[in-house]
Amino acid sequence: MSFKYRTKDYKNEEGEYSEYLPCDKETILELISFYWTDNRPNGLHVISILNENGESLLLEHFGKDVFDVYFLPKKSSFHFHKKSKQELIYNCVEFFMGNKISDLEQNLNKTSKDNDFIRDEFFFIDHDYKITDKRATKELWWLLFAVPYGIIMTVFALFMFVKLPLTLFPLPLIFFAIGTHIWLPGLLLHFHYKRDGNWYSVQITKGSDSITLRTNQITKVLSKTNIETVTKFQNPAYKLPWSDYGYTEIKFKTGEIINLTNLMLDQFLTLDKFSRDKIKTKVVNKAIPRLRYETSF
Repeated sequence: MSFKYRTKDYKNEEGEYSEYLPCDKETILELISFYWTDNRPNGLHVISILNENGESLLLEHFGKDVFDVYFLPKKSSFHFHKKSKQELIYNCVEFFMGNKISDLEQNLNKTSKDNDFIRDEFFFIDHDYKITDKRATKELWWLLFAVPYGIIMTVFALFMFVKLPLTLFPLPLIFFAIGTHIWLPGLLLHFHYKRDGNWYSVQITKGSDSITLRTNQITKVLSKTNIETVTKFQNPAYKLPWSDYGYTEIKFKTGEIINLTNLMLDQFLTLDKFSRDKIKTKVVNKAIPRLRYETSF
């Protein structure tokens, strides 16, 4: 039976692994011996081994000489897990790569706890961010919920303009400003962000030194070393229906501009992707975080 493996370092994000490489039992044992000597992980966090049947064995260093072992069978509703000393790793590698799956399962505990996390975020995330209908609708939901109330206030203010005497002019003006502010900026930002970002995807991680951009026609790779600034624009208010709307602008020395909006990924994740790099980052509070520049590369 053939096997391949990949690794995850501590510096990398959850689910961020190297490319798969072919391996045998000796390869894995050499990795364990080299990286985990004297109970020190030396930067290596997880070894992920995949067999030709689509089953995976994950070896995670938890702390000091304690390790987690996960076996992911093809049936995706559960997995096998155990936390133990380093000796367990050698036994599990022997069973898995010797195709002794029943012995492997008997040495671990069958569980469905955190199964979705283990099979998704922990096991693999492609970190390929783009605007999808599902995410765009999710971000728009709270805004749409508030739109009718804002429109009612706006219409009511217009009615007051007509009916109330001029001495009370400031009152309908206040209603009009509040009502319009509840719904109009959010809708404008939503379609502004969607128009800017619906033609490309961005693959970006904390552990990688490059950013990969894709369209239907091209794939372009930009080095993080060529970044001039990274600026996160956010609404400082947290009670508006559209307060989550914001974006992170990546400006390159060569002139390219990449906008990562909340329609692509949660904004609290963006600056962490540059935490390993010597890149100037800053946060700017902006009442209406409209894009300064359109994305271009």
